[in-house]
Amino acid sequence: DLSDLAQGIYDPYTDLYYFTDTNKIQVFSKTQGSWQSPINIPAPQGAAQRLWGIALSPDGSNLAVSDASAGVIYSSGPVGRHKREYVRG
Repeated sequence: DLSDLAQGIYDPYTDLYYFTDTNKIQVFSKTQGSWQSPINIPAPQGAAQRLWGIALSPDGSNLAVSDASAGVIYSSGPVGRHKREYVRG
């Protein structure tokens, strides 16, 4: 269900679009014209979650996503370079 998408960004290095959803990042391939596997982001323990803002670093190496409900920023490498770090904001 893609009805909860909030914001999106295009990654010119991978030809992918990333969209924030309630608790995951939805990934759309411009090249394939189809949705790919989402990036699941677990909420901090005991926190509600609503992913909202999204930004890509200029070199495409880092994807930052804000969580409006939990009050944190998630920093993650884009698809294929996935890592997960939590930065409290």
